Amino acid sequence: MDDTFMKLVSKHTDSDGSVSFYVSGDAVEVGEGKKTATYRLKPLAELYDVGLNRATLDGTDEDYEPLLHGIEMEILDIDDETEGELTDDLVLAALAQLATNPEAELPETTETENSVAPRIQMELRMILSLNDYSRHDVIQALERVAKTVEFHAKSQSPRGYLSFIQENLD
Repeated sequence: MDDTFMKLVSKHTDSDGSVSFYVSGDAVEVGEGKKTATYRLKPLAELYDVGLNRATLDGTDEDYEPLLHGIEMEILDIDDETEGELTDDLVLAALAQLATNPEAELPETTETENSVAPRIQMELRMILSLNDYSRHDVIQALERVAKTVEFHAKSQSPRGYLSFIQENLD
């Protein structure tokens, strides 16, 4: 967790407990209107914490929900933005790349096949700025989502997983 970022979030949280984020590159605009501040997210390697460090990741464990949900929502956002160009294979390749080295330097690109991993990595930076997870937790979450992709890709079309998350997360 990034304590400096958390203080900024706390400062810009509305009376109803809500806060707005706008992410552009590695910068996050926190708040709305005149009450905003911009913060540059730390690299992923600097955000790892002690985390949960459980031997296996149970997909029903609420402690992992921000991590798993964040990864899948980012995939869903990418799919929405690419208007159907994204496939399960591209998602799976990005997840495998990140599970090997989540903090690897990845070039930003607008090409669909090369933009998935950097976008998920940026989402991981945001998630870890707000939550305590270890590198082990992150890798387990990436592998868990990859298993879900593999399961749905086998049973349906090249977009089986993407169809599944559209139906269940949207």
